[in-house]
Amino acid sequence: MYIPKIPDNQLSEKIKELVEIAIDLEEETCFEFSNSTTNDKINEWQEKNKVILPESYKEWLLFSNGSIIDSTRAEFYGLDRIKIYPQSFPSDYVIIGSLVGDGEVLCFSKNDLKIFSDFHGKIKKYDNFDNVLMELVNDLNNY
Repeated sequence: MYIPKIPDNQLSEKIKELVEIAIDLEEETCFEFSNSTTNDKINEWQEKNKVILPESYKEWLLFSNGSIIDSTRAEFYGLDRIKIYPQSFPSDYVIIGSLVGDGEVLCFSKNDLKIFSDFHGKIKKYDNFDNVLMELVNDLNNY
């Protein structure tokens, strides 16, 4: 399993915990971490798409620009897969991943940059990406 260099930012500790779990569970399930991206590429993407990404998600992208966590438990999209103006969703949604592999999408609002999940209209608020990682780490520790 490839593990990118862990950046020194607000998510570092949660990323370290997740990586430790991924190493422990490597024989049992799939974890994939893509190469990191750069601040320049994030800025280019934001300028091109006229969308500002939440700071906490930018910090994740500086670790892994696309990843799969525990097979289908979570997928976090890289810059090339982020969905702006997705069909059948409100126009302020930007989809940055999926959770649990059952149709739950991880989003943020272009209006307030708050991160949340949407499972067929049922909203769960996370506020930032750190909260998403914290929940994943807790779930995986109870695996």
